[in-house]
Amino acid sequence: MKLQHRASVAASPERVWALLMDVPRVAACVPGVETVTAEGEDRYRGRFRVQVGPVRLSLEGDVELTERDDAAHRAVMRANGTDARMGGGVRAVIALSLVPGTSTDLIVDSDVQILGRIGELGQPLIKRKADEIMSTFAKDLARTVRA
Repeated sequence: MKLQHRASVAASPERVWALLMDVPRVAACVPGVETVTAEGEDRYRGRFRVQVGPVRLSLEGDVELTERDDAAHRAVMRANGTDARMGGGVRAVIALSLVPGTSTDLIVDSDVQILGRIGELGQPLIKRKADEIMSTFAKDLARTVRA
C-alpha cells in the first residue's frame, strides 16, 4: 500500500531537518510510540501501540535510516514491526523530503506491507488511521520545532 502525506511546518528547513534526524526526539511526536532506543548508528528499536478500528496493535520492531542527504533534506528509512498476539506485522519504506517555501513542507512517501492477520483490517481502515496519525504528528512536530 502506498501512502503520501504532506505537512507544512512554520520553521526553516534546517530546523525541521535537525529534528527529523533526531529519531528518538521526533518519535515522541508520533502518537502511539512508547519507546525508542538507539541500537547503533542510524538503527533504533521501539514499540508502537495503536488502535485500528476494533483492534489494538502492539508492534515491536526496528527502524533503520538507510539513506540520508543532509544538503537535499532527503532521507529514507526502513521500519519493521511485529505484533506477536495478532500474528502479523508491518514493513515500511518511508521517504522523507523537505520543500522550502514560506514555510517548510514535509513530504512523507510510504510503501507499506501489512503482513498476516493485521492485513484483514482492510486498506481503507488502515489508510484512515495512517492519515489520523500523520495529522497529529504534523501538529506535534510543528509545536516541538518551535519550542
